[in-house]
Amino acid sequence: MFFNQHSDRLVVTWNKLPHYSAGGSNTIQMILFADGRIQFGYRGVTAPGLALRSGATGYGTRVFYTIQGGYDTHFTQLDEHANLLSTLTGAVRAFLDDLQSAGLADRVAVLTFSEFGRRVAENDSLGTDHGTAAPVFLAGTKVKAGLVGTTPSLIDLQDGDLKMSIDFRRVYAMVLEQWLKLPSKVALGENFESLPLFNT
Repeated sequence: MFFNQHSDRLVVTWNKLPHYSAGGSNTIQMILFADGRIQFGYRGVTAPGLALRSGATGYGTRVFYTIQGGYDTHFTQLDEHANLLSTLTGAVRAFLDDLQSAGLADRVAVLTFSEFGRRVAENDSLGTDHGTAAPVFLAGTKVKAGLVGTTPSLIDLQDGDLKMSIDFRRVYAMVLEQWLKLPSKVALGENFESLPLFNT
């Protein structure tokens, strides 16, 4: 990781992490501007790691958001989906390891989610189409390990889709209240039943 301080911005470059590389460039650049703006430019598996890692560097921002695209797998899904999940797990693992090494692991929780799920049945193009339910992952040393909710059935479906067992807003509510110590109703418009997501 390299830092380059300017009068109005701090440029952070993180590269050459072959242990977590899935091929191609794995160099990322993040620019933290004095007025609080953040700009990312990246390629490769380490992008989620750097965006989240920056949250523990003391710049006053409590939530960092980054995107891993490519999950809209309407065709030839099998290999592409496997590569995407490998990229995701490699980046999150690298990030969590770095936090542990820096003594910051207890200060960070990682939440991953998707804006849509996939249907169970394969389509004619060896992919899957948009579905409803999807998993949400929460990671960190303060996260209570294990599965929350029920494992979805691939047979007992609702109009060809997985049946949702937990409203995603319950997860958001618990992250807001239990982790960020913020009232969730202000953001979500109503109160949601508690979930055992964090160790007390």
